[in-house]
Parts: sequence; C-alpha cells; structure tokens
Amino acid sequence: MKKIAIALFWILSLTWGLPATLAGAVLALVCLAKGRRPKLFHGNVCFEHVRPYGSNNLGPFFFLGDRHLDITPYHEAGHGLQNIVLGPLYPLVVGVSSEIWFRHFNRKYAEQIGVWSPEEHVAAYDRMPIERWATAWGMKAYGPVERR
Repeated sequence: MKKIAIALFWILSLTWGLPATLAGAVLALVCLAKGRRPKLFHGNVCFEHVRPYGSNNLGPFFFLGDRHLDITPYHEAGHGLQNIVLGPLYPLVVGVSSEIWFRHFNRKYAEQIGVWSPEEHVAAYDRMPIERWATAWGMKAYGPVERR
C-alpha cells in the first residue's frame, strides 16, 4: 500500500502539481551540481544544508536549512501534499504566503527564536493557517517525528 501511495503522490505531483514540481526539479539539479546528495523522506526528495536557515518545498522536493528542527521534514512534506491538492494554485496560495510569513516571523520574533523550545517555535510558526495545515498533514501522513 505504501508503494501505491508514493506512486500516486508522484503521479499527482507530475500532473496536477507540475508547476511546483518543475521548479523543485530545477533546484534539485542545482543542488546535485553543487555536490549535495539527496535523501528520500517517505517518497519525497530531500536536500539538507541548502541555506543557513529556513526550509522550503517545491512539490515532491524539499530543501532544508542548516538549523532545521526535527519536525521540519514532516512540515515540508506536508507542503508537498498541499501541492497535489492545490495543483497550479500551490505556488501562489502556499508559496508566496509561506515566504511572506517566514520573513515576517523571523523579523518579528528574531530575539525570541533562539530561546524557544522546538515545541514553542512550531506552535508560534503554525499560527499561520497554511503552515499549520502543512504541519498537520505532514504529521498525519508521515509521523511520528524521528529524533536526530
């Protein structure tokens, strides 16, 4: 059943979710050209240490920053599920709003982020409904969180 679910995820990513998937494939090729090795995460392709902080998702590809939390891969994989639901609307509805929230969140809470526990950080970040949706779906589909 798991293989069928992964195959369906990729079929939907390569059809209905194609815009984000194509962008993710291009960024994945850039990462490969820079010598980064991908990992698989429940059918998603994950690159680690892509930038100092923050992570992002482009369809079945996600890119983790250096300081990601244990829950971050689940959250980013949840965005991959949003992509197969929203399809061509995903880059606008999720991509733009997530980037705006990330920048706002980091500016507003810059002093506090370093002293928050991971749970406090997630609770604060997930106040934005689209981010809460990604975390909830990622945890439901792929959880529980495996600790590093």
